[in-house]
Amino acid sequence: MSVESVLKERFNLQEGDELTFFKDSYQKQVEEDLEYGLSNPDTSSMDHLVTVKRVSGKMGIYTISGDVVVPEDNHKCYPSVYKFWLYDECYREVIHVRKDKLSGLLTSKGEQIIPCIYERVEVCDRYILVWEDVLCGVYSYSGKQILKTEFKSVIRIGVDNHVALICVNKCGLWGVYSEDGKEIIPCAHKKVKYDNSHYNNPIHLFEVEKQNGYISLYSFDGKEITEDEVDNLKWGDRRDKPPIFANGQWTSDFILAFKDGKPAVLYKNTGEKIVPEVEKYSKMYLEKEFIICIGHGGTTMDAYDFNGNKILEFRP
Repeated sequence: MSVESVLKERFNLQEGDELTFFKDSYQKQVEEDLEYGLSNPDTSSMDHLVTVKRVSGKMGIYTISGDVVVPEDNHKCYPSVYKFWLYDECYREVIHVRKDKLSGLLTSKGEQIIPCIYERVEVCDRYILVWEDVLCGVYSYSGKQILKTEFKSVIRIGVDNHVALICVNKCGLWGVYSEDGKEIIPCAHKKVKYDNSHYNNPIHLFEVEKQNGYISLYSFDGKEITEDEVDNLKWGDRRDKPPIFANGQWTSDFILAFKDGKPAVLYKNTGEKIVPEVEKYSKMYLEKEFIICIGHGGTTMDAYDFNGNKILEFRP
């Protein structure tokens, strides 16, 4: 019996039906196996899947041995493998299904992750996005709904291999959720900014612009760090006044908070307040365990430890 006749019988192929191997390079191996009698290959790999499209337009997915993975009651279904490497390398093997103009998602073994009730489904590295009436929601790969479809935008914020958060826009205002759906920053802000340029030493702080125009720092657990009304923040920029030096070099390990256009409070990039009255100083120098602050005119000097305690005061 020829390979063609074996496939035709196994998948009940009629004239006009189409059979597609998921992996083209695997087709030759399958044909060789069929010549010697194919047993039941390892069906955990998507390489062994075939898609059958009937003349009627219905589609289904089988293993090459003929076992049903996705029944032929869908208008469209196709297996896909996604590789992600931006924050941590991972593969996602899934099957997209579309029925009655709505989309869903299955595992590579045909188990449901997301039912066919959404207009669009998008696979990401750590979660899955779904759309309904132009609004977006979030699912986990276990099939748990993390966020309901009520957000205008959803942006994944990657911090490191162990931390990833979800920045969302609802009714034009921004907020932040954890990957398990816990609200960290409520959707009540004009902007939410995270500086991910420090990947080797991630900064676990958000810069938030409130509706009244003032700026705040938030920690990853949702605690507001900055006090009073801050109108600007400087993240260790060399144009800062006063500048901050560490071993003779500019440093971004600290954040300056400005009030009424003047430097007011110095924070460490982990959120601790270090120097409470920055406006009194013209320069600051970072040492191993403390910061030396030079007053205007260079005649006064104070020193603070990293807990914000003044440990030295010099006056001529």
